[in-house]
Amino acid sequence: MVIAVLSDTHRTSLDSRFTDRVEELAREADHIFHLGDMVARDILDFLNSFPLTAVAGNMDCPEIKASQPIKRIVELEGYRFGLIHGWGGPFGLDDRVLKEMPGLDCVCFGHTHRPVNERRGRTLLFNPGSAQNDSRSKSMYGLLKIGPDGISGRHLPF
Repeated sequence: MVIAVLSDTHRTSLDSRFTDRVEELAREADHIFHLGDMVARDILDFLNSFPLTAVAGNMDCPEIKASQPIKRIVELEGYRFGLIHGWGGPFGLDDRVLKEMPGLDCVCFGHTHRPVNERRGRTLLFNPGSAQNDSRSKSMYGLLKIGPDGISGRHLPF
């Protein structure tokens, strides 16, 4: 199983670059995680046309915050994934999200716009970076693969 992981898209409306890229991802992935800060409701509506599990971020509009939890646990292929956006300053966020969601196979978070792909004990800690389209940060997403040896992650340009 392959999971495309997006976060911090920070888009105020849909554009063809975003929709075309997500459609490409959906052809290679079985599921999509979005870790918050979609910002606009039409982004969530578009993503809901694919197998999606999402959480709300601090910058999301009221409609997204009302329809999506701030954290959730989902089980896929026998593995438990924690999804959370994150909060506060970037320093120590990885430790805070692990404390918030202990004992899982993989904890996925966003908020910092910085990619993370590291093991903490038996847990894979994964931040896909930001799929935002601006000059301040490199636009990225993540792929998680569930295979015979467990869960592995990698980062790719969005």
